[in-house]
Amino acid sequence: MGILTQTQIRILNQYLLQSLNMGLSSIIQGETSYTNSFDCQVRDEGFYFIPRLPAGYIIDNNFYQKIFLIANTALYPDFTLLKQNCTYFCTY
Repeated sequence: MGILTQTQIRILNQYLLQSLNMGLSSIIQGETSYTNSFDCQVRDEGFYFIPRLPAGYIIDNNFYQKIFLIANTALYPDFTLLKQNCTYFCTY
């Protein structure tokens, strides 16, 4: 993502989180960051979608595709996301 200041990262994180809340609201009824169902963290290498487990929604490849579409649309043209083949789980 290049070199971003802490203020830019904070603003980008809020914008991306708001976009995910709005975009995912029709898929995961009532599950938002406001209800502590998920969070996102913007870092220099990209962003992390962090679901709170146990989750009331299914975390699968279709859900990953929706997250990618929302984030890619929200961040264009300032940032370009490189799509992975499938969901990648890592320890946080």
